[in-house]
Amino acid sequence: MAQTSTAETNSELIGSHHGQVSAGDIAVGVIVGRTSEFFDFFVYAIASVIVFPKLVFPTHDPLVGTLYSFAIFALAFIA
Repeated sequence: MAQTSTAETNSELIGSHHGQVSAGDIAVGVIVGRTSEFFDFFVYAIASVIVFPKLVFPTHDPLVGTLYSFAIFALAFIA
């Protein structure tokens, strides 16, 4: 016997689960999100000092290249 599915029955199945998310699940999600965001900015900050001045601004003075890469990092942090 073939079973057919309509959009109406699918939406009823989706809405049939009325469970609530616990505070612990929310806390874990927040911690994972904040940690990954911190790691992203930390790696970018280290790369701004070590890699970007030589790679992105090779024609400039090393100090000027570092300041340029910090300026780009500041713009990324603000955005």
